[in-house]
Amino acid sequence: AGVVAGYSLSLAMGVVQFDAVTNTQWLAVPNFVLPEFKWQAILFMVPVAIAPAVEHIGDMMAISQVTNKDFLKKPGLH
Repeated sequence: AGVVAGYSLSLAMGVVQFDAVTNTQWLAVPNFVLPEFKWQAILFMVPVAIAPAVEHIGDMMAISQVTNKDFLKKPGLH
C-alpha cells in the first residue's frame, strides 16, 4: 500500500518521468560479451561458498547428538 501511495503521489507531483520508457526500443537483441574472470571477485566469493559447507557439517553434528545417530557416517557427507 505504501509503494502504491508513494508512486501515486509522485505521479501527481510530476516527479515520475517516462522519457526512458518512451524512447527505448521494445524489441532488441542484447549485446553479448565473452565472460571474463576477475580474481578479486573469485577470492571474495570463496568464503561465501565455504560458509554453507561448514554450517551444514555443524548442523549434521548437532542433529546427530540430538538423535543419538551418526549422520556423518550414514548417510554420510559426500
